[in-house]
Amino acid sequence: MIPIVNKGLPHLANPLPLGDLLSAFLQSVLASDKARTGFRDALSRRFGPVPVRTACNGRSAMALALEACPAKNGNAVVIPAFVCPSVAHSAEAAGRIPVLCDIDPATLGMSPALLDATLSRRPDAGAVVIPHLLGLPADPELFNVCRRHGAAVVEDAAQSLGARLNGAETGTTGEFGIFSFGKGKNISCWSGGLAMGTGLPQTPKHPARGTALRDLRRLALLLLYKAAVHPRLWPLTQMAFSHSSSEPIVDTTRELSAFSEALLAKQLDRYEETAALRNRWAARHKALALQHGLFTPEPHGSPCYLRFPVLLPQGPTAQEVRRTLLSQGITGVSSFEAYGIPWQRPDLAEGKAWPGAREVVDRILSLPINHFVRETDVNRIWKGIVTGMSGHRS
Repeated sequence: MIPIVNKGLPHLANPLPLGDLLSAFLQSVLASDKARTGFRDALSRRFGPVPVRTACNGRSAMALALEACPAKNGNAVVIPAFVCPSVAHSAEAAGRIPVLCDIDPATLGMSPALLDATLSRRPDAGAVVIPHLLGLPADPELFNVCRRHGAAVVEDAAQSLGARLNGAETGTTGEFGIFSFGKGKNISCWSGGLAMGTGLPQTPKHPARGTALRDLRRLALLLLYKAAVHPRLWPLTQMAFSHSSSEPIVDTTRELSAFSEALLAKQLDRYEETAALRNRWAARHKALALQHGLFTPEPHGSPCYLRFPVLLPQGPTAQEVRRTLLSQGITGVSSFEAYGIPWQRPDLAEGKAWPGAREVVDRILSLPINHFVRETDVNRIWKGIVTGMSGHRS
């Protein structure tokens, strides 16, 4: 077998069998009500009978949840200083004012003390977004801090489907939970989202026109994407598809189509198998991280990794090591400059240093754990990481 990393390691987290794509599309055409019912039944089996709203993407699902949060002496919402930048955009689309809270590098999330201090100085914050970043369940004490301050919790489970916190699925402990079904997420329909919780805005009475044509276009994109996701084509695939989505940034009026729901239902049916595979590769990365002296954040519950995070020792930055990997033809390893909200959005930084977020931006790498990965890939990735750290020290 040709080592995948010789040409390109695709970042996709979940396989899309050809049979699933075609059968889901046919089901949506011939029996759309059955397709939708199958997805809703699958959600009920996993999460219980909680009210849900589907959305055209995860950003819109977040906006729906934040719109439903009650205002508290104002419209502020607390978000981590290290998080997907779309969270701040969704908050603003929902009419909220994002307020940053620094993070603890040991967990990649807000600490209870930091959150308590932020809510104490911002009594106008009626909501807090708690992400389970990369599939790592957040500190459960954060929920208690929010309750003491009377702030609603929106769990950002966009990257953590299947992870559990105190025995419950992530996304089900707070007042609201959101999930994302984008191209690189745990389950995918190209672009989609889900919001859960009581009090969500009602489903639009008039669905968007052109659903059948949009589904046909999405099927064609997914078929092309599936064919193009090959190790030797991956660099070209990334360039071709990086800006191909026509989905709006935030649109809370559009829901998932029957085709998307049918495709997601099929993936949910075999989800435990694909999640177990990712967690096995995560365990392999963790063993190698310990062997080479890299720090791995410890989850507060049972993780279900999207990608596996490691923090480099002080000295070499993640960007420097990643450049070394790329120079050796090793792809699939990501750094997270875009998640540093104070530097991506200086208007939200309040002139502060944000040391926790700064440390993580400089030190974090996330490693691939999807079904494309082979042992040869893992070994070459780690050889490249060690070379990158040694080259910096020398």
